[in-house]
Amino acid sequence: MDFRVMPRRCGSTVYLAPAGELGLDSRAALDELYIGAGEATVVACDMQHLTFMDVTGLDGLIAFADRLDGRGIQFFAYNWQP
Repeated sequence: MDFRVMPRRCGSTVYLAPAGELGLDSRAALDELYIGAGEATVVACDMQHLTFMDVTGLDGLIAFADRLDGRGIQFFAYNWQP
């Protein structure tokens, strides 16, 4: 699967722009982003460039958000595509 994420930081907010296919193989990339969130208080994820997401990708994204929540980091996902 072709999946990539372009993170950028602005103050205490990390902006993510995942692109490609979010599925089982993308879980390792989400794990790296979790580690890289560092001292962020908010992670904002722009979903507009995803071309595909299956149930394992959605499950991975929910697990990512849950782990962030466990560290007191808020997670927002926006620009969902039909």
